[in-house]
Amino acid sequence: MLIRGQRASFIALFGSVVAVAALAVPADEDTAPVKTARCMLDVLKVEPGVQAPELTLRNTKGGVTPCLKYQYLNEYREFESVCFCASHDPRTDRDQFVIVLRGIYPEGGPEPTDLGTHKLAPKWEKQCGAHLVVLMD
Repeated sequence: MLIRGQRASFIALFGSVVAVAALAVPADEDTAPVKTARCMLDVLKVEPGVQAPELTLRNTKGGVTPCLKYQYLNEYREFESVCFCASHDPRTDRDQFVIVLRGIYPEGGPEPTDLGTHKLAPKWEKQCGAHLVVLMD
């Protein structure tokens, strides 16, 4: 139970926490990679077989790094998670999204799947101008 004076202090403290959280939002979240990632997210939202697409912005020493995550219904009717982030290639001075997919499966198990990247990559490149690198590990 809060006493009146305590309640006012709690509200003031809570308001301060909210204000500090608002200050933590990156000022440079409208960079080219972030805009591209938002476009890619829009493509994911309407793609059949995609579930729970989300975009997160990570603060890094180079600024804000956009990361996309989604679940894809593979050919075995199972959802698998895909998560990847933007990076800058200093050799080409170009922003790119690098997707690393599982490439090792147990013998007799399911074959590797591209988790929709084969269908999504051309859409992302055409609609969003994204440069993608898809690798199997």
